[in-house]
Amino acid sequence: MNLHAQAAYQLGFTSLKKEIIAPQALPLEGTIPVWLEGTLIRTAPSQFEVGREAYRHWFDGLAMLHRFAIRHGEMLYSNRFLQSDAFLAARQRGKIAIGEFATNPSQNFLDHVIAFLNPKITDNANVNVAVFDGKMVALTETPKPVIFDPETLQTLGGFIYDPKLEIGLTIAHPHYDTVRGCHYSLAVTFGPENVLPAF
Repeated sequence: MNLHAQAAYQLGFTSLKKEIIAPQALPLEGTIPVWLEGTLIRTAPSQFEVGREAYRHWFDGLAMLHRFAIRHGEMLYSNRFLQSDAFLAARQRGKIAIGEFATNPSQNFLDHVIAFLNPKITDNANVNVAVFDGKMVALTETPKPVIFDPETLQTLGGFIYDPKLEIGLTIAHPHYDTVRGCHYSLAVTFGPENVLPAF
């Protein structure tokens, strides 16, 4: 990898730690049609280090919600960290507390064995947003969506799937069927045999 490519790659690990709770008008080039109104909400990795430790992959940074609201020819922006268990534990301990896609906080052999036998599943939902059962949720590939308020971006708690579903991992990009009014997704549970569950 040449130095230019390496510098561009490293740019992806730049942390955004500033929260803008009260929506602020963004500077615009040109004009937004007055009839255009709506809101775009995204989640993304935002903080790539906690204390002296750093996350090792772009997929691992702590999640931040971003809200772009278009009203009356202006665009208002706000952002807020998703107050997931992974975020709160990292902030409380001052170090990475829960393993992510490519980052394991364990330091010694015994910690690695314990993490392998009894892994803590992250709820650092930094990949996608969707509406489940009328609630706005942030998603990642684990079965721990996090509910948040789409107006204030305040975290409201975890979304609980039907207990009959034994989910080890899931996708962060479910598809919504507008005709049937439901989401389609994929979930897997790891075991010694291939089994297709019956519902």
